[in-house]
Amino acid sequence: VQNAIDFLKMIGALDEKESLTHLGKFLSMLPVDPKLGKMLIMGAIFRCFDPVLTIVAGLSVRDPFLLPQDKRD
Repeated sequence: VQNAIDFLKMIGALDEKESLTHLGKFLSMLPVDPKLGKMLIMGAIFRCFDPVLTIVAGLSVRDPFLLPQDKRD
């Protein structure tokens, strides 16, 4: 839990008092990993949302070329 809190502080979603920042409030509304959510928000701010959206879409799903252990045969 402490590692998660430290990570959220590092990306700017929490302040030093562990309260949500403005960025944290936006990230809490997105159904993606916080790193990817911050990437989406920054893409919108810097007006390069379309390429960032493509990258986030690719990173937010598991690798389609990996098979589960029980289905390898």
